[in-house]
Amino acid sequence: YEDLIPADERHRLGQYYTPPPIVDLIVELCIKSPNDKVLDPSCGSGSFLVKAYHKLRDLKKKENPFAKDDDLHQELLEQVYGIDINPFPAQLSSINLAIRNLKVRSRHINLFPMDFFKVKPRMALLPEEFDVVVTNPPYTDWREMEYRESIRDVALKYNDEVVLDVGKQAGIYAYFFTHGAKFLRESGKMGLIVSDAWLDMGYGVGLKKFFLDFFKVKAIIGHDTGVFDRPLVNTVIVILEKAEADSSMREKNIVTFCRMKKPLEIKKLIDAIENSKESFEDDFLK
Repeated sequence: YEDLIPADERHRLGQYYTPPPIVDLIVELCIKSPNDKVLDPSCGSGSFLVKAYHKLRDLKKKENPFAKDDDLHQELLEQVYGIDINPFPAQLSSINLAIRNLKVRSRHINLFPMDFFKVKPRMALLPEEFDVVVTNPPYTDWREMEYRESIRDVALKYNDEVVLDVGKQAGIYAYFFTHGAKFLRESGKMGLIVSDAWLDMGYGVGLKKFFLDFFKVKAIIGHDTGVFDRPLVNTVIVILEKAEADSSMREKNIVTFCRMKKPLEIKKLIDAIENSKESFEDDFLK
């Protein structure tokens, strides 16, 4: 898809596609139940949705080893939802999901060619809440955002009582966190790969406060150059668990900060992120 679309169009929409190991890592950290409903609000050609399909299928087969792929296909399609502002990659996502099983008819696929910031939680055709939100949001600088004020008006009104304070210099990815969280159930997981600028910039203060006020921050994962096949400069993976109701759970939460120094098997990386009890460093991780 990146080769087919003109470079200026990719830049305008901030569309850069995600290396498969990052998709695998985020999905494995976020999808834990065979019944999870999954949303990718910037789905592109469907990398996260396809990986979610396979992860959910594996979990269902672990629960019921005799389940047949043909029987599971439509059930799985009903659990994954994608949104993209560009109709072409949304159509590719639909095809990429349908071809997971060509022996049976894909009766309905939940792909919506829409601007995510014009989509509201619990709209028609969407579930009441999602268990998982995963995405690689556009890499659009605040100076290049079309309709920036209208996006801010929508994305920063968290609920009837809370309007979030995030600086105007935030890139569009910040608003995928704040708007995406509205679709997520309590204890649901969110995983995004984004610019790491929020860690140091002034507007990041408001974003960090949002994380701390509404989530358990499970992991912040960075990487050195060369860890992935395609260069990803100055990015981090953010894994969150929604925890609005119980502030004590947020306060007791321990955040894992991880930096990948060399390529590492995903299972070993996940084990280190989820199970390490103290700081350590080796040839692969810090």
